Amino acid sequence: MKTVFSCIKRNSGLLIIFSSFVIVIFSGLKSGVLPQALDSIRKADPFYILLALLCSVGHILISAFANRSFISKLGYDVSLKDAFYSAVAGSYYSSITPAGTGGFPVQIYYLGKRGVPVGVASSAVICFLNSWYTMKLLLMTLFLLMRRELLVDVLGSNMIFLIIGYLYNI
Repeated sequence: MKTVFSCIKRNSGLLIIFSSFVIVIFSGLKSGVLPQALDSIRKADPFYILLALLCSVGHILISAFANRSFISKLGYDVSLKDAFYSAVAGSYYSSITPAGTGGFPVQIYYLGKRGVPVGVASSAVICFLNSWYTMKLLLMTLFLLMRRELLVDVLGSNMIFLIIGYLYNI
């Protein structure tokens, strides 16, 4: 009995992630949204699905490398495996929480469990977040300059909302 509890304690993080995953899938099935999403994926061009998956994996890998590099430069040792797990958990919780608010606290918590002080883990996550927002704004500026006509055609009079969001992010 003691070994069962120690196994549960060791794997509590995985159990929490797995249980939240089951809840998200169950909620999607119950609301009817999940079958629609799966139908959309089936109808999509496989090239773009592969491209989206590669972008997601790339984002997670870059996050893991960036956090590990930042933390290592401050003199704390975190393995690439732990940095990768932190990035995966952060990406997952950002995807299932409103406005993506759950991912960064989960990353900080997990890195803290691996011996990284909370201040250092917070700094690493915030540094990556600032870099991500800067890159997003640079790409959006480039897209606005190069494809303005496309945006006006698609958005029409709603273009003002895109501009407001763009200015807000700056």
